[in-house]
Amino acid sequence: MAGPTTEVLAGDLKDLARSVGELRTEFAEFRVEVRTQLGVIKWVGGFVAGVLVALVVATVGVAWNASAVVSDVRSHGARLDQVEKRLSGIEAKLDVLIRRAEPKAGGS
Repeated sequence: MAGPTTEVLAGDLKDLARSVGELRTEFAEFRVEVRTQLGVIKWVGGFVAGVLVALVVATVGVAWNASAVVSDVRSHGARLDQVEKRLSGIEAKLDVLIRRAEPKAGGS
């Protein structure tokens, strides 16, 4: 025996089923949008991570090369000091030779 309450409940049940169906459709569309956005975020994240790795590698390379340049400058500085010492010795010997070659004041 179907009464007015049963008919109301049946109508409510149909409305609920329709609403659940619409909710499922909206949820499926939402999932597609989220997957698309996550795909973009993953791509951007991968790109940024690659750029960061490249920057770290480049920074290490620059630091390595800078230390090599500093080492070369120190090495050349040490060699320059040695050359200056040798030059001072050569200048002293040259001065002695010039004095010997100058004519002496008494005539010979």
